[in-house]
Amino acid sequence: MPEAPAPTQGSASRMSGSWLARPWAAFATGFLAVWPAMLAGSWLQQVIQLSPRSLPASFLYVALPEEIVKFLLALILFRLLRSPAALVGLGFGISETIFLVSHSNWPIRLLSSVPLHTGTTALAGIGISLLFSTKGNKPESSIKLVRRIMLTLSLLAGSISLHWLYNLSVQNNSPLYWVLAWLAPLLWLSLSGAIALDSKTGQVTQPAP
Repeated sequence: MPEAPAPTQGSASRMSGSWLARPWAAFATGFLAVWPAMLAGSWLQQVIQLSPRSLPASFLYVALPEEIVKFLLALILFRLLRSPAALVGLGFGISETIFLVSHSNWPIRLLSSVPLHTGTTALAGIGISLLFSTKGNKPESSIKLVRRIMLTLSLLAGSISLHWLYNLSVQNNSPLYWVLAWLAPLLWLSLSGAIALDSKTGQVTQPAP
């Protein structure tokens, strides 16, 4: 059997450049995503007028638009570049901290808001990666596809809920927001590890054809 041709220097350079571009593209996209999220929140405030400090307002004006914008951008980037969703959230959190520095204590936001956004986006990103994962060349049944979609939407709903509870804790000056801020990345790491272990175990225990 003839050997495959070795990659040329030009192709290797393009592959390396593409690999390096993925994290930067995700971070930059998340950094810029603050503006469409803010515009979406402002539009919702005009359409649905609520008390700014009410429970529904914290959900509709902040948690919902921000998480959906990050999710959609992470979905597009994963589909195009296989970029990690966590970096979209990281860029968003840092950008939000920079532009809200005059309204709050930036060291506290840096240690709470940034891990929250990183974790919630990465948590929803697990669903994105599972949604587009394929096993072999066999066509997938519609039932399995629906399950993947439902799992992805469930993870997105969980991310929105964590963000909402975090906002409520911040509004009420409750120290619980520290727990919620770091709960999202911890859940992401735990689920990612469990999925990786399950996938590895499945490959090992799968009987040979």
